[in-house]
Amino acid sequence: MAPALCMLELSAGAANSQLFVRPGQQPPQGAAPTPQYNPAAVKMVLQAAKLMEQRKLDEEAALCDRAIALDPRLTAARRVRMVVRLLQNDAPQALADLGVLIKQNPKEVGLLITRGKVLSNTRQYDAALADFDRAFAIDPKSSAAIAERGLVFKNKGERDKALAEYERALAINPKEVAAIVGRGVIYREQGQSDKALAQFDQALALAPKNTDALAERGIALLLKGRTAEATPDLDRALEANPNNLTAMLGRGLAMMSTGQPERAIVALDQVIAKSPKNSFAHLLRGKALASKGELDRALADFDEVLAINPKSAEALAARGMVRSKKRDFVNALADLDQAIAQEERVESYYMRAQIYETQGETDRAIADFRKATVLAPKGLFDAIAQANAKRRIEQLGKSIPCGSSGRGGTGDACL
Repeated sequence: MAPALCMLELSAGAANSQLFVRPGQQPPQGAAPTPQYNPAAVKMVLQAAKLMEQRKLDEEAALCDRAIALDPRLTAARRVRMVVRLLQNDAPQALADLGVLIKQNPKEVGLLITRGKVLSNTRQYDAALADFDRAFAIDPKSSAAIAERGLVFKNKGERDKALAEYERALAINPKEVAAIVGRGVIYREQGQSDKALAQFDQALALAPKNTDALAERGIALLLKGRTAEATPDLDRALEANPNNLTAMLGRGLAMMSTGQPERAIVALDQVIAKSPKNSFAHLLRGKALASKGELDRALADFDEVLAINPKSAEALAARGMVRSKKRDFVNALADLDQAIAQEERVESYYMRAQIYETQGETDRAIADFRKATVLAPKGLFDAIAQANAKRRIEQLGKSIPCGSSGRGGTGDACL
């Protein structure tokens, strides 16, 4: 997914814990002392917090607006409204509320980390890193701040740096779930699906309701072809947070894997509407569109992925496949050559073999088909391509005598 892009999740319980400091309870680290607030405004905020459990977001936001108008000092109202805006995927307004809250509570680590997450999700990476660094400077035991630094580097495509940050976070706190999940995502992207699943299982053993871990495990299971096991994880994640983009992506992937490209496109449209720069969503939608023969729309999606990440081997290979379907073999081969140079994947070799075969270059086709059968699959599409490559090798073995590729050369490939 891709890697996978996830929205910050804050539950109603988390919001309520931030509302008011009760007798004997310590305020959040760095939070300002609690003053006396307008009673009517306080009542509105409590009503809004109760509505959060029912996901009545517009009503919550309206109550918070009224509470803030009555008493601008009431930080609880702004906290709840910030959570509502995040759940509505309204990052600019959430950032505006976070800016005010951090000005009021400049040393509150949780607020800094929350703003850093939102900045990271909106690709404002330098600003995000600054917030995480500021949080860690205030609290050197904050493994969450270091784990979020790892996510920034992961989203920038710097996997080694991301893994190093996750290891730093786990050295501080071996139970830092975000670091465990993040490490699993990188393993999945590297094609180490069993190691990835082990990480997600570990995260869920620590936090059984963690929606990021559920969604990521669902994706990992789908990529191994275990759709029946993946579906409950995705359903649980979406039940807890209907806006979990990773779980929504998983739904789209599940539909593709079960031969439902039209439904997959609808699901992925929803993800892209919420997160226009989600490269994995564009990649999946492009593949779904290509399977339906909508080649120009598919190309547009793959171009979008490459605008976000010019080194995406999967997008280069997918674009090469579409260009070959449009009979643009020169540019198709250029894409596939570049994809393989970036990262050797089964699907890339299989696609290039098909072009070579179409052009009558049987030796090259056989070499690539063979390579596709011996590489370790890094995901669902690799597994499908590998099965197809094995079948094609068998078919060619029946049609091409050993010692001849059909052109009579003495050095031709022998199946």
